[in-house]
Amino acid sequence: MNALGWVGNARVVGALCAAPILFSCTFASAEEVAAPATEVAPVAVAAPAAEAPVSPWSFNLTFATQYVTRGFSNSLGGPVVQGGVDYTHPSGFNAGFWMSTLDSEFVQGSWAETDYYAGYTKAFGDLNVGAQLYYYIYPKGKFVFDGSVNGQSYNYGEFVPTLNYKWFTAKYWYTYTKDYFGVNDATMFTTGRGHSRGSGYLDLNGTFPLGNGFALLTHYGHQKVENYERINWSDGKIGISKSFDNGWSTAVAATKVWTKTTNDIYGAGYKFDWSRYTVDNVNFANPISDTVTLSVTKAF
Repeated sequence: MNALGWVGNARVVGALCAAPILFSCTFASAEEVAAPATEVAPVAVAAPAAEAPVSPWSFNLTFATQYVTRGFSNSLGGPVVQGGVDYTHPSGFNAGFWMSTLDSEFVQGSWAETDYYAGYTKAFGDLNVGAQLYYYIYPKGKFVFDGSVNGQSYNYGEFVPTLNYKWFTAKYWYTYTKDYFGVNDATMFTTGRGHSRGSGYLDLNGTFPLGNGFALLTHYGHQKVENYERINWSDGKIGISKSFDNGWSTAVAATKVWTKTTNDIYGAGYKFDWSRYTVDNVNFANPISDTVTLSVTKAF
């Protein structure tokens, strides 16, 4: 969900359960019919306890070695804390909030990404179809660079139609605000290209159960930046997740990005000083370098 994020994040849809009504009948045997009539007190049958309704609220908390979304390390290789809250109504309406810490040099001046979203999902057997509106806010985040850009914000919004069938999920993240992650003539140091409304990210994900709580995770994504095709890139991911009791899970995943230009921050011509992240000529924090991420999540 971040501006350059892979999300992909899946949401849990709650359902209401009604406890079945049980009936108890007593029949007399032939011997009991032949025997002298005797008054027998009825035996009380305890009714089963009603199941508690499923709460429409759910929460999640994640600790990860870094924050990689849409192939980019928004934390520049550093560890992050992430968390969110979701509300899902039985009618299919859903809304939520999610956040992650990040590096203030990736989103200049900001320490976090905060996502706000709402939408609707309808189930047709194993097929789920829906759409959501997202808006991302990066507190105090502003494009600064060398001081030639003044007051440009990273904040933006996306409209996201979604299709899910069993193990497969497809999404398309369409930018409805005037800029995608602040991309415009001012921040790209260009003229005549204007803004980047209409940008889109194709997001394809597969989750294949392997048994015993394990699952294979696969992902392919492609970002198109409207009017700034030189920034376009693709990314892929493969990983393994493991689910435990009481809402705990862990995952490890490797990601890769393909861009037209790989020696700058977005493939857009921005030269960035990576020297402070380089040891013996090995770069540990380039946001578009191949990387491996480990995460632990608690859902409740």
